Amino acid sequence: MVVSAPTGAGKTGVMELAMLRLLSKHLTPVVVAHNSNPHPQRQQQQQVLQALRGSSKTVYIGPIKALVQERQADWQRRFGMLGLRCVQLTGDVDDDNMADELEAADIICTTPEKFDQVTRTVFEKGNPGFITEIALVLVDEVHLLSEAGRGSSLEAGCICRLKAIAALPDMAKAPLGSVRFVAVSATIPNIADLAKWLLTRTWRTSWRLLTSSALRRRSSTR
Repeated sequence: MVVSAPTGAGKTGVMELAMLRLLSKHLTPVVVAHNSNPHPQRQQQQQVLQALRGSSKTVYIGPIKALVQERQADWQRRFGMLGLRCVQLTGDVDDDNMADELEAADIICTTPEKFDQVTRTVFEKGNPGFITEIALVLVDEVHLLSEAGRGSSLEAGCICRLKAIAALPDMAKAPLGSVRFVAVSATIPNIADLAKWLLTRTWRTSWRLLTSSALRRRSSTR
């Protein structure tokens, strides 16, 4: 999905819903007995999240390191309660110590340049590693594609590389074989072209959340 919406309209929430949709595929029904139940023979069935242990990964690609760090801290706090592991992959991270981290991670927050570098290095070593386990790619501020220099890292080093690998016959049964892209931006003009390239659909809105102070300013001008 490609989402075009103003700042404050909930684009991060859209990405989080996509993550929850992926997690919903790993729910398993279990029967839970409650000690406080006066009728022990009546047991309740609940859905419990299986331990993923990095087997179905989400990759978040942010435009700058500060935003990547913010997302990683926020999602580790939120999704860590579910037993998920969220790691940061930026220039501040030592590549030599990241192989095991990436294998075990459920959510990887990175920049286009760093993801380009790491995935290229992985294939030069002859081992696709964590890449085949990527099931969802979240691209924040996707209009970065139009920037000279940085746009090529996002286009060729991230999206095109993943699409090319996903199309390989060996990936048919791997999570990457059916990878899903969710791209968001407040300023992208050619949303339909981008959706066609990503083989997905579009959603555009001009709605945005107004704070109480903004509402007061609006009412005072009337």
